[in-house]
Order: sequence, then C-alpha cells, then structure tokens
Amino acid sequence: VASVVVLAASAPAAMWAAGKVFRTGILMHGKRPGVREVLRWVRQN
Repeated sequence: VASVVVLAASAPAAMWAAGKVFRTGILMHGKRPGVREVLRWVRQN
C-alpha cells in the first residue's frame, strides 16, 4: 500500500521536474548541461 502512495506522489513530481528541464534545455539548445545546471533548472521558478 505504501509503495502505491509513493508511486502516486512521485510520478507527478517527476513529470514536473522533467518538464522544467526539457523547457530550459530547449531554450539553451547546443549547450550540454551538467548535473549542477540541471538541478539549478529544477529549482528555478
């Protein structure tokens, strides 16, 4: 039961983070991002 709750909570969060990274990556095309840069994109408002 707990695993279903964790899955239900993490799926929207992962989609939100992936959307932010994708959008920022598209705007910065041609530049390869590092791990720090991707984390900064996710935290960015």
